[in-house]
Amino acid sequence: MSAHRVGNDGSARLTLRTDRLIKAAARLTDARAEAVFASACGTLSAPGASAIPSVGRSALNHDGVPLQLCLSASVKGSKLRLLGDPWTNLPVEARYEASIHTLLHALEIGGAPGLRAATERTLALVVPETKEARAAYNDGFVWVALTPGSSGIAFYLEASPLGVEGGWQVAERWLAEVLPASGHALELIGRLAQTGVVASLGLEGANPVDARAKVYFRLAQPTSLESLGVDLLVSTPVMRFLDLVAADRSIDLDGLVMSAGFSLATGELADVKLDLCGHCLAYSAAEWLDVIERCRSEYNLAEIPVEAALASEECEVAFLGLGVDVNQTCRLNVYLKDKAGSSVPDDRELRAALEDAVRYLSGIQREDGAWTDYHLPVGASDQWVSAYVGCALARVGRTLEHPQALEAAQRAALWLSRERTYPAGWGYNGRVGPDADSTAMAIALLSTLGMHVLDVDRHFLLQHWRHGRGMATYANGPQAWSNAHWDVTPWGYLGLEPRERRRLLPEFLAALEGNRNADGTWRAYWWRTPLYSTFLTLEALSDMQMAEPEGCLLEGSLTVDNSFDLACAVGIGVLRRWEPAVYAGPLRALLDRQQLSGGWSGAANLRVTDESCYQPWVEPKGAYFEDNAGTITTATVLRSMTHLLRSGAYRV
Repeated sequence: MSAHRVGNDGSARLTLRTDRLIKAAARLTDARAEAVFASACGTLSAPGASAIPSVGRSALNHDGVPLQLCLSASVKGSKLRLLGDPWTNLPVEARYEASIHTLLHALEIGGAPGLRAATERTLALVVPETKEARAAYNDGFVWVALTPGSSGIAFYLEASPLGVEGGWQVAERWLAEVLPASGHALELIGRLAQTGVVASLGLEGANPVDARAKVYFRLAQPTSLESLGVDLLVSTPVMRFLDLVAADRSIDLDGLVMSAGFSLATGELADVKLDLCGHCLAYSAAEWLDVIERCRSEYNLAEIPVEAALASEECEVAFLGLGVDVNQTCRLNVYLKDKAGSSVPDDRELRAALEDAVRYLSGIQREDGAWTDYHLPVGASDQWVSAYVGCALARVGRTLEHPQALEAAQRAALWLSRERTYPAGWGYNGRVGPDADSTAMAIALLSTLGMHVLDVDRHFLLQHWRHGRGMATYANGPQAWSNAHWDVTPWGYLGLEPRERRRLLPEFLAALEGNRNADGTWRAYWWRTPLYSTFLTLEALSDMQMAEPEGCLLEGSLTVDNSFDLACAVGIGVLRRWEPAVYAGPLRALLDRQQLSGGWSGAANLRVTDESCYQPWVEPKGAYFEDNAGTITTATVLRSMTHLLRSGAYRV
């Protein structure tokens, strides 16, 4: 059965971070907020928008956000420029058409209509003509830059899909056509092509008189700047810049971007620029402020209003660049991006993270309503995984009134109800036999959605109850597998008929106390750590409105190194009603681990415990397996987030 394609159709968290960056931009310039917003929309979508579109992941920054701020300082003053990757939420061909439309509109917004002819010629020469060739542009076609309240525009067309040789060939054809005299430019390009790779081609300026044709490139191999044969790239200002900024720090080849700019009026070399990757340099905010101030002072440049953005940790440096023209006049460019994990999460960020997670799980749901994951010797799981993921989405849908989550959960429930491979109950898959854990999750899904649960399935759970000890995973499993397992018991108990729960309550409470560890966690038979069994126990007690026994999870008693355990740790903190500050660290780490797809990566947490092992919490024995698509991990995050949002602990 084929799966739905996960498209680049917009991310709630990236949209939130883009909006946050626009607000930061408004605080960094004298331009009116309306002008800043208009410029941002002009780089991301189209003029006249009342809100930025839902954005998708971009290659503009390492973090996927399709917007970047550039604070530029010269001897005359400083200004802010917004650099955007437009229409990141669209498929490739639709993105191409919409991006070009945005670029042409940006010429009008930026007061540069005189560059339209050169822009259209550049598009025709650089962007492939056929839809088949454009299909390689998965990271977009053009980046657009505008300065709020000022005239001028810059745009850069992606060249990486053209290949190394193709990129330089296109660059040569383009320069030969757009420059009035291209001999000098083509000679220089011929030298650069020996050791470099074209990154992008574009124009900067306000009109044909002052505009420059820009060739951005990276080195293909470690090479001295002297060997490039461009005198301006080894001029005193450039060498001094490298000493001031890079010092003894190493920079990856991808972390050094250079450009050569040629006058659109004369064809002669007008300037060069070097941009150094902030991630590679890895300075603290205070160190960046010191480096920027030393550069500004060295070249006698205007003040750059960057301190507020870096000191407040709302932004971080993406690149630091120096531009030098043929008169050796310098300008310093500080490229800023939104700083992830810099603030205490609030309700908006949590909801955005949840929105992206729901979108991810819905995107990988099979057409028939099921999910599959894991690669155990007995194959992949569909019944257990579908019940678990569906239950998490059902709780999101019901608790937070989320239609997409509810619809995905209903499709999973219908699949489980329809595709019955056993007379009673459900299992890991349709080949290994039914078990209490999978059945309990399926019953929880159906119950949450208000769907009918068959008596035969509830009776199946009752057959797995072990007097005074809890619920076994398998009724007739080999050796320890037919023993009571606490990590199956809470939800298994919840899945019983109400009258059976009342009858077995004393036994449940005895098992609850008997399986508790000294640090306040509960034993886990099938999982690497007791965090999951503790989280699901607290969930079940909360659902039954029962208080847990006295005690708490001891700080520092466990090492949490993966998203699954982080989600459980956060859920434990919420359900135990700890102060939010206590679990703020795990929550921040969890949010920062969310992938651009919207999901969280899995880890080898599921243990197929050896059937001869009765106490794995004392001496574990068995192989560990990972949810390769992150289904169980992402669903566990959703369960934790649902409790957190319902608690209102981080509400704005």
